[in-house]
Amino acid sequence: MKSNRKRWGLFVMSKKSTKSKNLRQRGILLIESLAVIIAVIVALAYLNGTPEAPPDTPDTDVADFQSTVAEQATQQDATIDPNVVKTMAWQEVVNGNYRVAVAQYTLVIDANPQDTQAWMERGIAHARAGDHLIAINDYSTAAELEPSNALIYYNRGISYDALEMPELALADYDQSIGYDDQYAYTWNNRGHLYASLGEWDQAIQDYTQAVTLDPTYATAFNNRAIVYVQLGDTDSARSDYQSALEIDPYYVDANYNYGLMMYKQGDFRAAVNAFHLVVTSDIETTPQMWNNHGSALHRLGRYADAIDSYGRALGIDPTYDLARLNRATANRDLGEYEKSVQDYSELISQNPFRYDLYLARGNALERIEMASADAAISYLQYLRRNGIMPYSMQEVTESDFRTEFEIGRNQLHQFRVYVEEGDTLDFSVKSISADPVDSMIVLQKDGVILTGNDDTDQTLNASLFDVRFEQSGWVSVYIGLAGGGADSGSVQFSINPAE
Repeated sequence: MKSNRKRWGLFVMSKKSTKSKNLRQRGILLIESLAVIIAVIVALAYLNGTPEAPPDTPDTDVADFQSTVAEQATQQDATIDPNVVKTMAWQEVVNGNYRVAVAQYTLVIDANPQDTQAWMERGIAHARAGDHLIAINDYSTAAELEPSNALIYYNRGISYDALEMPELALADYDQSIGYDDQYAYTWNNRGHLYASLGEWDQAIQDYTQAVTLDPTYATAFNNRAIVYVQLGDTDSARSDYQSALEIDPYYVDANYNYGLMMYKQGDFRAAVNAFHLVVTSDIETTPQMWNNHGSALHRLGRYADAIDSYGRALGIDPTYDLARLNRATANRDLGEYEKSVQDYSELISQNPFRYDLYLARGNALERIEMASADAAISYLQYLRRNGIMPYSMQEVTESDFRTEFEIGRNQLHQFRVYVEEGDTLDFSVKSISADPVDSMIVLQKDGVILTGNDDTDQTLNASLFDVRFEQSGWVSVYIGLAGGGADSGSVQFSINPAE
């Protein structure tokens, strides 16, 4: 598989899936593809995590245009054949030896300052080395020598784009198209530039012209699909992604972008298939890719496979909190509560002010035998970090105490209740709406946490709790609705005397 090609700036670029044509005139290969806009991806939330797009990576990949092999130098009278030197220099460009190539092109230019090809190709070598300002100088000299050469403006436009000079880049692409409107790469690049400027309709027109000139141009189909997603036209985007993948089923960026769109639309099976092709390709995978793969598997209930993918993300970047958070959730869903607690505790150590982590850890601890006190402590830490203060407070001493009240999300009712040995506490909360309830109760006696309960699974519309007190004394009872589930609930709370 060919290597991924990426561009500078806000968008991650994709690889070119079709072979470059055998052109004698050489130029920088198009800036390959428009990546997923971050603002679009952020919307793809999964539980406590959001699938992310690959990171923006500056790169200045150049086309490896094939060239005819020049005749060997005759060496007669020690004369150097400039065509041989240029052929050798271009091979050095192809091999990545840009400084050597620059030196060889300089020999040709010193011998003949009117050699337009040498100026342009030396510009390409400079661009590949990341020296875009120097490359622009060489392209400008070439343009003075041959003002109607479309490839010169095309190449200079790429360097202007890399330097984030969109107006100059656009002017060069316009001029290149004016001299040669049959070059699909220029239409694609100008479409990308329009897209980066938010001029979506113009971008669509340019990408359409690119695929009209070259119906096998998978990159342009992928780029146009991304713009359609931005415009909310997911049907057209799906069609373009499918066209790109029909041309090249292993086109990494198209698979990744298609997977993101399918994930957002809730088609997790299609997302898994697309992400799988990405993470099993021969590219260097990112933690975001593995996390997204895991998120789609998680949504399908394939918890063990999701945990493996999250682990691979953390293997690349152990500080990637999103993957650790998702793995903690997956382990909880799989019933591996101890492993879930380990991940939540690690996250809390790095993010002590994220109150939601204490609630999640308490939920996992609650499911571990003999860990209910630890769970309750974690719930109280959640309340304190969240800044939830008691909504009301009552002290109750009479027996057969019973109360019923309504409570809203993130409201906390606190009671001081005197209990006798053998008394029992009954607690239930029902959702007022159709949504499941996310209830919580914590008991504290003499400064010691007795037990806690949190229904963050939201599997029932009622959370039931039954506690028998072994000693007489005052008990602090905290009743509330946690951060998820219904916005309000109806609580029933009672202390029943010992029989």
